[in-house]
Amino acid sequence: MKKVIYRDKDNNQKEILAEKLQFRPSVYGIIFNEDKSKVLLSKQWDGYDFPGGGIRKGERILEALKREVYEEVGVKIGDTRLVECADDFYLSKKDKVLHSILLFYVVDNFTGKPSVDNLVESEIQYITGFEWVKIDEIKNIKWYNPMDNNELVQKALGIIVD
Repeated sequence: MKKVIYRDKDNNQKEILAEKLQFRPSVYGIIFNEDKSKVLLSKQWDGYDFPGGGIRKGERILEALKREVYEEVGVKIGDTRLVECADDFYLSKKDKVLHSILLFYVVDNFTGKPSVDNLVESEIQYITGFEWVKIDEIKNIKWYNPMDNNELVQKALGIIVD
């Protein structure tokens, strides 16, 4: 039987039978300020992530992205383009080991002022706010996704068409 290595809550590597994994497709928005010098991030526990999250059954990818971004940072997004697709194996907040499919989209435009007024109950437990982080500082912060986020942001900047 196939086994995979997953990350626990402390980033330790552990092994599990692949058949015990649960799929979790997820989608995230990479949102820049007007002059593209900062990126809007969701503050989570003692670190950061791009606003986004799980895609619900029956929900289209871009519907989920719009919902998740609005819930976590309070803005409505416009045009988007796929930047990256990856996968990850990790232990969830609910102690389930997930095989996550991660989709990252660059957001070309948005409306509204960022806020956390639309957080749902489950997000209130770990999202502490949002922050515009300078592009040159993202390599120095703690992230809650497995990506090379500096590379991901640079790739997203290269995709944007003004």
